Amino acid sequence: MKKNNKGFTLIELLAVIVVLAIIMVIATQQINRTISRTRANSMISSLELAARGVKTKMADGSMEACSDACLKDVIDYNEEEEYNIVVTQSESDDWVITLTAVPGGEFASADFNEVSEYKSGKVGKITVNQAERDGDKLPSISCTVDGESGSMK
Repeated sequence: MKKNNKGFTLIELLAVIVVLAIIMVIATQQINRTISRTRANSMISSLELAARGVKTKMADGSMEACSDACLKDVIDYNEEEEYNIVVTQSESDDWVITLTAVPGGEFASADFNEVSEYKSGKVGKITVNQAERDGDKLPSISCTVDGESGSMK
């Protein structure tokens, strides 16, 4: 009598499951890295928009009366879920703009090491650091806008 061997053995099915699990782990890591890089790039873009907003307010003469909230008409963000923006004037009349991620917020996991232009704490003219707040290391970026020309330093 002839034996009919149709189907897969248990060992073959387990091998396929193991291979699929390995592929899923690798893909998940790549997706997480991409998300982190995208968040860092988004923070950089927001800081550049804020710098342009400061430059605009300098041009129309309203920057002297500006507080952190006055940039809301230039950049759309949710300070409870994304990041805080702080604008301060330095002794040399330059404006320092700082974005710091909110603990547990969307940008708390931004990784600037994944940004292609990142070198030793800088992305171009933007300074990058990990701010310590409530025991958490949070990404924080800042730039300086020249008080006379309005250009980023």
